Amino acid sequence: MAIIKIKNPAIDLDAAEIPNLDTAKITTGTFADARLPSTALNSNIDLTNLSASNLTSGTIADARLPATALNSNVDLTNLSATNLTSGTLPDSRFPTTLPAVSGANLTNLPGGSDFVKLGTVDVTSSVSSVSLDGLYSTSYDYYKVFISDVNQSSSNNSPLRMRFNISGSAVVATSYVTRSSYAYVNTFGTINNQETHNSWVSEMEIAYNTGGTQGNFSLELNIPNPLKSNSRGTFNSTYGGYNESGIAVFTGQNAGCLFSNNGPYSGVTIFCASGTIDSGRFTMYGVKH
Repeated sequence: MAIIKIKNPAIDLDAAEIPNLDTAKITTGTFADARLPSTALNSNIDLTNLSASNLTSGTIADARLPATALNSNVDLTNLSATNLTSGTLPDSRFPTTLPAVSGANLTNLPGGSDFVKLGTVDVTSSVSSVSLDGLYSTSYDYYKVFISDVNQSSSNNSPLRMRFNISGSAVVATSYVTRSSYAYVNTFGTINNQETHNSWVSEMEIAYNTGGTQGNFSLELNIPNPLKSNSRGTFNSTYGGYNESGIAVFTGQNAGCLFSNNGPYSGVTIFCASGTIDSGRFTMYGVKH
């Protein structure tokens, strides 16, 4: 190919050198689209590797986003709750039945109940005693304990007894002054009444007997102000039950106790005079009044 010389006082350039022209020398003008290859950015090509940092202005139309983009109605099942930093979830977004979680920290619920279950112990195998401890709080000044469906390993006329707890442990010292009265009637119509008083004993009898193979009874304990530091502990109980021990007997009993140690107290421990508790439910409630 012949070399063509362009003669100009300002330019001394061989035509053969133009394919190797440095783009730095192109300082003005605009290339026509026809002069650009089909891979140039002005063509309708798929810019799959374009960095998002190059998108510095304008708005991408929804039609240009895939169906999985956040602007679509997609199911965000794995969205972390930490991303919810403002706004309020509408009620319709909550399930009809909320998950079973503790409500201990829900302090601002409207219309708080004045009668609240604080704890339950379900006995399904033999235990020597049941402790309802650490449930008292300044939220309540009166407590009730309900006991039902108790069966024992020993003879079915073994009394059920109670002690106060201090710092999580039952007080076994002779610190209790007690009174109880009960009456029972059997299937032959025999009626018996009895009242007992005991000073400085190591426990309080709350149920004269608690069952047998067909035993069934209800028992309620009432405990006022257990957290008062300058008060002696008191409580009273009401018991009614059916006892099957050769001759079917129904017994009703009322009892009360003065505890000589000053409070505060942390709970109660319930146990049999002999043997073990094989089954039963023990529940404590807090009461505002």
